[in-house]
Amino acid sequence: MSGFVGIDDFTKDTNSTGTVIILGDGQEIFRKDGLKGGDLPLEINVDLTGVLKLQIQFESSTNSGGQIDIVIGDAKLLY
Repeated sequence: MSGFVGIDDFTKDTNSTGTVIILGDGQEIFRKDGLKGGDLPLEINVDLTGVLKLQIQFESSTNSGGQIDIVIGDAKLLY
């Protein structure tokens, strides 16, 4: 899987941070902590060879910093 992860422009001014977690067959295979508004999107490449069940999780630590929206853009599943 390839693509970009980042914070949506709508919530770029928040003080909150976000995390993207990708699980393959229940095992964590990718994690990016500390995503912040205003940062450039991060390019990701995750090997999904042999994965039957794919899960993508978004977590935010609001800490009274407001809403944060995490975006995956230009995502491609490569096989």
